[in-house]
Amino acid sequence: SGDNAPIANGSEKFPVVVFGHGFLIGSGSYKWLADSLARNGFIVAFPNTEGSVSPNHDAFGKDLSIVCSKIIELNDDASSLFFGRLLRKAAVGGHSMGGGASFLAAASDNPDIYALFNFSAAETSPSAIDAAASVNVPSLVLSGSRDCIVPADTQLKMFNNIPATNCKVYVNVTDALHCQFADNNFTCSAGQLLTGCNSSPLNPAQVFEKTISLLLPFLNYHLKDNCTQGELFLDKYNSITATSKIIQCPPPAPCGPLPVEMLFFTGEYDGIQNVLKWKIGEAIHFKRFELQKSDDAQNFTTIYSITTNNMNVAGREYLSIDAFPFSGSNFYRLKLVDADDSFTYSEVINVRSALRKLIVTRIYPNPIKNVFRLDLTSQSNVEAHIQILEFSGKEIFSKLYTILQRNSSVTIDASSFKPGVLMLLLKSETGEILGSYKLLKL
Repeated sequence: SGDNAPIANGSEKFPVVVFGHGFLIGSGSYKWLADSLARNGFIVAFPNTEGSVSPNHDAFGKDLSIVCSKIIELNDDASSLFFGRLLRKAAVGGHSMGGGASFLAAASDNPDIYALFNFSAAETSPSAIDAAASVNVPSLVLSGSRDCIVPADTQLKMFNNIPATNCKVYVNVTDALHCQFADNNFTCSAGQLLTGCNSSPLNPAQVFEKTISLLLPFLNYHLKDNCTQGELFLDKYNSITATSKIIQCPPPAPCGPLPVEMLFFTGEYDGIQNVLKWKIGEAIHFKRFELQKSDDAQNFTTIYSITTNNMNVAGREYLSIDAFPFSGSNFYRLKLVDADDSFTYSEVINVRSALRKLIVTRIYPNPIKNVFRLDLTSQSNVEAHIQILEFSGKEIFSKLYTILQRNSSVTIDASSFKPGVLMLLLKSETGEILGSYKLLKL
């Protein structure tokens, strides 16, 4: 722990946490949080912008978001101390004003942000309560039952507006004050005293302990894909003393013994598609992998299968491409099938792609012969342009379609297309490319 402390020796990669301060509260008031996270394997950043008496909340939310991405970019910078040491996942959080700004950041459609947490989040301008409806990541919202600066009802409104498709947790810590999350910062406590709510049987250290007991397993599970930390989070949630608490999350993946040793299972959105990678250890008499996908972490469909023919495949790395990611969260797991057809599942990972109003969910058959079909999902009725090019760049098909809200299909006659590799482009009515897909014409 510590400001600008060196990264631990070795090759382990760490996720990023970016945290927003409260109104007129310096980042030093959150040293308890920074050191706790750093000691437990997170790169932590505290932007100090918008510290004036007239802060710009919108700018602060954008600061939190862009700092997440700028730090992650340093993973590829050979001159940086972060070179090769960063997981491409970040969480954004904050306290009070910074908590409200963290909602603005998490709603910004930044694919690097994988989780949201905040303490006594305040309403902002633009509205953090409204922005919560666009949050698309697992969220942990904490409040204090004795907070009269930003009453817990404000955080509950934010929590309720987070879409139910996310994993979201709300905990109101019994007897906690607003300023205890900021180590009783002088400016904060002075305002708290004037409002007549500066008394609590808890001290800041007790509030820190309760907060960290929930936050660490929450981040370990959602940023590091550590299966057992999901179970630990549930245990801590169930045992913590709180005046009220709500959890709306799918159960964590079972963490029992696997028929094969998983060394890692990761995924990344490359701007177009999701790239899944995994590596295994000892695996004698192992039969096959099935890569499964879900949009809600509960109902999974197999999208790819790899048969190993019962050979010893220990130490091999595997790569699979999901060319048709959902907009936002994509949950993946591996079904691990042994030679006797017994099976279990790997941990579940979440790979976030860009939020898009229109996406292609399937193209089939591919390779194509005469006729093929596109399945699409749209958030509203839209006009979409489908263009098909030969590998040389020559256009051979172009048509504007009306795509209806939710799920629809488009059938295209390819009988006149020459055999070879083709490129299909999906464009908005303004010409923006929404997706590009490779076809093979037989």
